[in-house]
Amino acid sequence: MNLLKHFAADSVRHVQALGLLQGGRFATRILGERHPSSGDLLPWQIRTLESLQSVICAGDSDDLPTPDECGALEATLGFMRGMPTPTVERMSALLALFEAAPLAMGPVRVRFSALDPAQQNAFLESWPDSRLPQQRAAFHAIKTMCMMGYWTRPSTWGPIGYDIKSNPGVPDHLREGI
Repeated sequence: MNLLKHFAADSVRHVQALGLLQGGRFATRILGERHPSSGDLLPWQIRTLESLQSVICAGDSDDLPTPDECGALEATLGFMRGMPTPTVERMSALLALFEAAPLAMGPVRVRFSALDPAQQNAFLESWPDSRLPQQRAAFHAIKTMCMMGYWTRPSTWGPIGYDIKSNPGVPDHLREGI
């Protein structure tokens, strides 16, 4: 096994042994960043979330808005502000792990947010099918967070044929003004 592969495998095992919160703190130190002191995200974590959301929520249709166009990041951050502090701390740790992962796992040794969109997409492709259940779980948690912010934006509904006004499961007071 070459040294680079050994380092990547060793880093993954180290983070697994630490657990999510300690792994996030370890990743934050690797990045040379400050760990958030409260349940709020720091600017570098928001950039990571924005990068992840841009890749994960990239539409396959020109009719769909980009996450930036529909305000998905702001929606996601709004959801996070309403979450219990321990949940936000876990999401914060996941963002640190995703930002540091390319440094440890390659093939390009830079932060996730510094990769171009094609490299970000290529890097994330293996995560949902990883042989490591923790890696799959991390991807699905981030994907859920990103998608929640994206698909709750009204500008995403029309292109997929969703009409809140005709949905019988939506209370009348939520249909007004949309």
